[in-house]
Amino acid sequence: MADQSAQLSRRAVFRGALGVAVLGAGAGADAALAGCGAAEKPGVTTGPYGVAVWAITYRGTIHPDQRDRGPARAGWPAAGYDVAAGVDFVPHLAEHAPVDLDGQRTVLLGHSAGGHLATWAASRSQLEEDQVGAHPTVKPLGCVSMAGVYDLIPAHQARDYVSAATAGHDPAELSVVANADHNSWTVPDHPAWSVARGHVLELVGL
Repeated sequence: MADQSAQLSRRAVFRGALGVAVLGAGAGADAALAGCGAAEKPGVTTGPYGVAVWAITYRGTIHPDQRDRGPARAGWPAAGYDVAAGVDFVPHLAEHAPVDLDGQRTVLLGHSAGGHLATWAASRSQLEEDQVGAHPTVKPLGCVSMAGVYDLIPAHQARDYVSAATAGHDPAELSVVANADHNSWTVPDHPAWSVARGHVLELVGL
């Protein structure tokens, strides 16, 4: 918590209350190690624009060496509980951060597997009583999925997702960036990250 607060303080040069972007990085089998490292560069390029970054990690897929340690060690539902807890921590973060945060202007942001989980977390208010992540205390304004897991399968899957969401009266938009690969979204000076950052700023009203 202390390290996160220091990062927020260094990045916050925007005058006024900052919106909050909850960022989950790509994972695979190494989510706990990948999260903060992959989040660092994008975070540097959002703070000055009026958005603080809250980087969260989560337990990823189960490694063969962990299979005898029980389902709570990694994978689902552990990852869901981790992401839900990280998002729901935003009000406490706002109370203790050294800068003024507006927890009502929270956006979820994720790359790769983190993009998939950000999309899931954005719809937690629609979950059934006994489902993982139900009863959220934070209702995000939206989410930005950067090369979510559907990026690893045919592109029409992403288009199908957007079509299904809009048909259900949920606003959704697909942004395709030319000459971008799966990891381009984590490079601050790549046009892909500029597109993602623009969506975050739009969602928090900047």
